[in-house]
Amino acid sequence: MSAPSSSILVCNDDRDMLRLMVEQLKSRGYDPVWDAEDGEAGIEMARRMHPDLVVSDVSMPRVDGFQLCRILKSPLFADSDTIPVILTSATYRDVIAEQVARSVKAFAYLQQPYEPGDLYRLIELAMGRAVTRGDDKYLLRYLGTVAVVDDDPEIVRLLKGILESEGWCVETAASSGEAMALLSKTRVHLVMLDYQLPDMNGLETLQWIKTNNPDAIVIMTTANTAEDVIISLIKNGADDYIRKPFTVENIVGAARSALNKYNFLRVHEQFQEKI
Repeated sequence: MSAPSSSILVCNDDRDMLRLMVEQLKSRGYDPVWDAEDGEAGIEMARRMHPDLVVSDVSMPRVDGFQLCRILKSPLFADSDTIPVILTSATYRDVIAEQVARSVKAFAYLQQPYEPGDLYRLIELAMGRAVTRGDDKYLLRYLGTVAVVDDDPEIVRLLKGILESEGWCVETAASSGEAMALLSKTRVHLVMLDYQLPDMNGLETLQWIKTNNPDAIVIMTTANTAEDVIISLIKNGADDYIRKPFTVENIVGAARSALNKYNFLRVHEQFQEKI
């Protein structure tokens, strides 16, 4: 179904990707669709044309997508701050890039390769032509992917609801075996791991995760408050722990702290690579 006529500016220094996106948008019914092959040209075109929406790649020479967005959202040009900007990238595929996009007031950050339907959905939301649905949170506020590992379905349901409302994409597993299968095929940023599991204890599962998914932040959930158990978990790589029964504030706070730690470690890692 064709979309109402809308002017969209697409910025990308990759000509093939630029051409592909322009064709996708035109085939969807958006008109006119302008294109710019670098950030400087994009800023100038946005100033002159005042499009309804800008879709910009992040990795461009001289002026990148983050800078383009920051300039458009500044008082430099009349009314340019009202133009919604969707940033895309195949280079920066992590949570840090998403948070930088938010800091420069981008409407959304879309990782490539993307499904065309996701792009169209974001455009309609950005232009106020669609009402937000529950599943839009992954497009609009994605914090990262968390694996909840617990054999109690009520606890899984509770954690899933809390974390999804915060903007996390939640995967679940009811045993160590399911968790290992999940983590072998899915990249996660955070694991919430129960200490008591039916097929393997949490300590052994923790050791497996730290060996096979060393980047993941692991938070242990346990009803066992024995000091030696907690110390053992920390010594074996647990980044944090939450005692059961827990509150919403416990979960939200621990997840946010885990995200901060994950981002800090990735920045440190990138810094070391540059050195």
